[in-house]
Amino acid sequence: MSDRDRGAHGPAARGRLDHTADDQGGPGNDKRSGETKGAARDHDRQPASPPVDEGGGGPPHGGDPPSQTPNPPNAAEVELARLTRALVFWTRVLAGCAVVASVIAFSQWKEMTRQADLMNDQLTLLRSSESDTLASISVARSMAAAAQGSLALAKSDAFVAKGQLNTAQDTEKRQLRGYVYVSVDSASPIVADTTPTAKVHVGVLGQTPVYDMRPAFFIDVGSYNTGPDFFNRRIQKGAEITPTDLHPPQFFDQTITGEHAITSANVENIMKNASRLYVWGRIDYKDTFGLPHHTHFCMRYGGRFSNGDAIGGNLCRAGNDDN
Repeated sequence: MSDRDRGAHGPAARGRLDHTADDQGGPGNDKRSGETKGAARDHDRQPASPPVDEGGGGPPHGGDPPSQTPNPPNAAEVELARLTRALVFWTRVLAGCAVVASVIAFSQWKEMTRQADLMNDQLTLLRSSESDTLASISVARSMAAAAQGSLALAKSDAFVAKGQLNTAQDTEKRQLRGYVYVSVDSASPIVADTTPTAKVHVGVLGQTPVYDMRPAFFIDVGSYNTGPDFFNRRIQKGAEITPTDLHPPQFFDQTITGEHAITSANVENIMKNASRLYVWGRIDYKDTFGLPHHTHFCMRYGGRFSNGDAIGGNLCRAGNDDN
């Protein structure tokens, strides 16, 4: 559009047209003239919009573009926009969920319809012949009895397999775990007014270490028929020893000293086979799987055979066991 055309259609031209319309209205057009004027006043109150450039990206009428500073959005508008985006997003999510639920419900409905049709067909077939129904029931009972027998057999096999598995696991642990052994290397001579001593040798056998080992060793004179109760009481009393770990084939030696000296009466009773000098103890420990174990040992010394020869050390009747 040329500058002349723009002038012909610009604000000044519209003003001239308005005045011309007022002049040509006459008395009969007062009402219409009043409406036209009111519309013009309303149009004047509205902010003028910038003219549209129809020929390109330059400013209208060849002038500079109007300087407009956009108002920054306030917090309420920003929050409203954020909530609107969130509402749109969750609306889409809910719509997607509704579609998925509808598809699943439709699939379930189709499957239920198919199963209902199948059941109807089976019911029709069952009703068609009473003899066939009775035969089917008999076959079903036979199959149920066979299934129960198979189930019982399966349970029996499972029980056997579980026992074999437990045995295999226990065997594996026994092959891998460590074992503590104890031997008494020597004991002091039985002499009156001397404190008895003995040397104990402790070692580990197996493929894995033992942990938290707590040894308790004793040496003392006791009656010939001393039983395990005496040993257990003394072991519980002396079990407060710092624990230690031992790796195979490690070992250690420890010398045990009695709590009091041997008396002449002790020596006389030992020679008469009424008493013995006992060396005993207990070792508590844990294997590499964390399971607790213990080793008991007991040796006795002194006495004479019927021909008068001295009796050396030998195992006690009780007190030598482990687990």
